[in-house]
Amino acid sequence: DPIVGTWMLNLTKSTFTPGPPPKSTTVGIEPFENGYKTIQDMVDAQGKSTQSEDLIRFDGKQYPFRSPVRPDVPETIEYRRIDAYTYERLTRVDGTVTSTIHVAISPDGRTRTSSQTGTFSQGPGTRNVMVFDKQ
Repeated sequence: DPIVGTWMLNLTKSTFTPGPPPKSTTVGIEPFENGYKTIQDMVDAQGKSTQSEDLIRFDGKQYPFRSPVRPDVPETIEYRRIDAYTYERLTRVDGTVTSTIHVAISPDGRTRTSSQTGTFSQGPGTRNVMVFDKQ
């Protein structure tokens, strides 16, 4: 399964707008109950470490989610599988899509690219391209 594995952010190949980028991010993905379980360990630009867990289910339903970046904002997430190498995640606040992440695994299974666009009620929108290398 090309989605499963441990993925480390490659900062030299990634772009973060408006930024700043995190110091590091590692995402572990494993099979779990008709989907996947993810554990993300991140060290932000200020050096603060956070860990978040998520379940990826391609069932068309929205699930409650608390972002480590914005824990005070109640969000929902929904995953849509496009094909064996591609899926997307929609994040909503009060029913409105605020962020879309398009994830594509390379045909050789060694690179995972997450392209994120989003808008928030305060501040600029985001436009991030995060390239991860399989460990």
